[in-house]
Amino acid sequence: MIAYSSRWRTAMKQDLRRVIITGAASGLGRALAVELAGPEVVFGLIDRSETGLAETCAMLAERGSIATPVALDVRDAGRLQQVIREFAEHDGLDLLINCAGVAVFGPAESQPLEDWRLAVDVNLFGCIAGCQAAIPPMKERRSGHLVNVASAAAFTALPGMAAYNVSKAGVLALSETLAAELAPWNVAVTVVCPTFFQSNLKHGMRTPDATSARQAERFFAKASLTSEDVAKAIVADLPRRELYCFPMADARRVWIEKNRDPEAYLRRIRDWHRRAVSAS
Repeated sequence: MIAYSSRWRTAMKQDLRRVIITGAASGLGRALAVELAGPEVVFGLIDRSETGLAETCAMLAERGSIATPVALDVRDAGRLQQVIREFAEHDGLDLLINCAGVAVFGPAESQPLEDWRLAVDVNLFGCIAGCQAAIPPMKERRSGHLVNVASAAAFTALPGMAAYNVSKAGVLALSETLAAELAPWNVAVTVVCPTFFQSNLKHGMRTPDATSARQAERFFAKASLTSEDVAKAIVADLPRRELYCFPMADARRVWIEKNRDPEAYLRRIRDWHRRAVSAS
């Protein structure tokens, strides 16, 4: 986690006073909202859970922020884009955080196609729809910041997570492309790639069988950081306006390792999986 002076953090918050966050009713989305909150910060909060949104709004009000909750599923792309455009027209838009997501774990061959579709629709197309709506007003003002929450799963290629890996790899590729496309208009793009952390993502997890469920539970059980820890690291990183954000050191380490020698990295993953299958 990068430490910035309080003066720099105050200046950063002044530049990010009009914020939309998807997946804001709980977990990382809520934690990001709380971390960004303060007087004069105006939020548009999007999630399926009306109850969770109301709780987040109350937390932000305690910190002096105004928040407008909108209960919707990000798979409703038309409605999502309408909400973002209306917020931007009324309040302006400095920061969009695409944080809505679902956890889908299981081997590629046995994961039901509806789970594949769910992962791609929520994790990837939710980001695409959100970015499409936010880009025009940001380009017009020649400022703004898009933050897409992906995952280290976008590049680790761990077996047993095919649908999730694919959906998050799409978010990574989308963000890299947008960073180049939007550079002439001074619009920053950041893709966040955390490893596992304690969050409510596991509660709605889709798995095709008990074995996959146990594997996923083991990954979450090993996580030591909370949503609040990850949110603090992300917000501390925002002033850099750089493309890649790795809230955990292990994510950055794997990123460097794989980029240095992709074949060697993937051989290690294959060998590890062979041993795991043989031992089961």
